[in-house]
Amino acid sequence: MKKLAIKPILMAIGLLVLSLSAIVIFEPQAIEEPPAKVEYLPLSAVQVTPGNYQAKLLLSGITKARWFNQIKAQSSGQIINLDEQLNPGALVTKQQLLLKVDPIHLQAELSAALSQIKLAELNYLREKHEQTVALSMLSSKTSSAFARREPQLSAAKTELAQAKSSYKSIQQRLRDSQVAAPFNAIIINSYVSPKQQLDIGDPLFDIASSESIDVTLPVSELLWSRIQASFAEPKISVIDRQNKTWPATLRYIAPQVDASTRQRQVVLSVKNPYQTKPMLLPEQQVSIQVSLAPQPLVAKLPISALTNDGEVWTIDNKQQLQLEQVTILDEDENSVWLKFVTHPEQPRSVVIYPLPSLLPGLQVNPNLVQENQA
Repeated sequence: MKKLAIKPILMAIGLLVLSLSAIVIFEPQAIEEPPAKVEYLPLSAVQVTPGNYQAKLLLSGITKARWFNQIKAQSSGQIINLDEQLNPGALVTKQQLLLKVDPIHLQAELSAALSQIKLAELNYLREKHEQTVALSMLSSKTSSAFARREPQLSAAKTELAQAKSSYKSIQQRLRDSQVAAPFNAIIINSYVSPKQQLDIGDPLFDIASSESIDVTLPVSELLWSRIQASFAEPKISVIDRQNKTWPATLRYIAPQVDASTRQRQVVLSVKNPYQTKPMLLPEQQVSIQVSLAPQPLVAKLPISALTNDGEVWTIDNKQQLQLEQVTILDEDENSVWLKFVTHPEQPRSVVIYPLPSLLPGLQVNPNLVQENQA
């Protein structure tokens, strides 16, 4: 009886153990949740490598005629020879005949002056002869200077010198009746016409040198420190209103600054400004492009990379932001050329469009665009 009573109990315990084992074995395992994915701020960035850069300054200046000169009539008379092609803008060469004044009156004056010389020579010889006679008859100790005819001889000598000077003056006026160009020039203005009657001092032509033209360039103290080193080996271009480019050279630098503006006056020179079309004319505003001395370790960035404070956000190798100070060297509407204050030689990843909310140390997800060389 006892054995038969225990057997059902053992079977019940076995079934219970089997059931528990089945539950443990066939129980579905818990699914582990993946770690939450961290979303970093996406930013567009550019990889920059510093290099050499030659900045160019664009300034403004005024063209000035070189050796501007007004030719005036040196003798009176009627114009008998005038080149009617000598209009404003015409080019003339040195010693080219511009006009000729009728010399008939001057030739008459020259003949009269020659006659005065002969009379003065005759008077001088007479006085010298009379002095010789007087000295032979008078005592040099008791006679007066008038008796020895010394003042008479001096007056005759002075009269002869005056007659010769008058003759030379008329000769010069006769040569001046043929007006020639004093140097290679361009006609700026013409005030004469054929058969015109001239008086001494009447204006004939305004001329200027055709071999070069000056360009005055005022430079502020701020720019002077940047461009003065470039004048040792200057590369300067002048751009006129028609966008024609002319090579220019440094002529001189005024030794004093302007008292009111505190600007330095730099004068450039452009050769042969009138030999091509269009001409580079005087008294017009032009642009001057000055190439500065090359500088090393300069990075070129899009202008949008600068913050409002003139700084730059960079991304380090841990994808974290850094705010860096820079020195701006040049810029235009699209780009900026600058030097990093610390470690300027190192390549960098630079944020192109920085947000006002960026913070140093913030980890970001950069989207790099193509490398931008200086």
